[in-house]
Amino acid sequence: MSKPTFTHRHSIPLKHSGECSLLGVDSDGKIYVEERYTDAYWGAQHLISPDGKFLHTEDEEGGANTNVTPLAIPADARKPQPGWHTNQLNFSGSRHRGLREPERITNTVQSIPMPLKMRLVERLNLNIMPPLLLGLAESYVMSEVELIRPHTYLICRRMRFAYALPEPKTDDAGQQYDYDTAILHIAQIYHKGDDHLTDLADHLDGLEGTPLNHPMDCLIQQDRLYIADSGLGTTPNYIHIWQINYRSDDDDTL
Repeated sequence: MSKPTFTHRHSIPLKHSGECSLLGVDSDGKIYVEERYTDAYWGAQHLISPDGKFLHTEDEEGGANTNVTPLAIPADARKPQPGWHTNQLNFSGSRHRGLREPERITNTVQSIPMPLKMRLVERLNLNIMPPLLLGLAESYVMSEVELIRPHTYLICRRMRFAYALPEPKTDDAGQQYDYDTAILHIAQIYHKGDDHLTDLADHLDGLEGTPLNHPMDCLIQQDRLYIADSGLGTTPNYIHIWQINYRSDDDDTL
């Protein structure tokens, strides 16, 4: 059986931090990107060359520019696809925060093995002991690309994990809660039918040695994999590009 491997080509820092998404990649390798930034959610679109040069930008400039024309995406451009073939990973269980006992939180989350809890507590930067990580409360495949038909996909996935608080807290509306949730975005290779948590730890640090902050969507154009990686906070948005290679199980030369 062939297996996909990835060689990182380069990463392109975008103009803003916040959220970013791929609009498409044309047959010449030019990249069409959209950014949303600041609390007001201002927008910018960029046309970028295959080697990372900005060829054209339409930016609302924080509201100062009202003469913005959306980029025209060529008909031959590959665009990100939603998780049609991997939507069995989608589910929503508990609320974002609440009370564990009345809501029977342990019955609504998916359990996590302890070694993975330890990795997740570190990755999510939670100031709790690993046993307080209750489980997976929500999963949503934002984008998918087929690597090997019909069973192997790379997905950009948003996951929400519930964790117990050492002491109850009260929110701004005066409601008490003793569990909260934290969001994690990952890019994950998924084989349909496998336990989706089995190899999750292998994807917490990025893809093939390339760190990812909040991978939002992905696409393949020819032999290139593209991932839009939102920065959020003060970290810049990025577009990451890999070359896709394939090897067989008995090939030890790569």
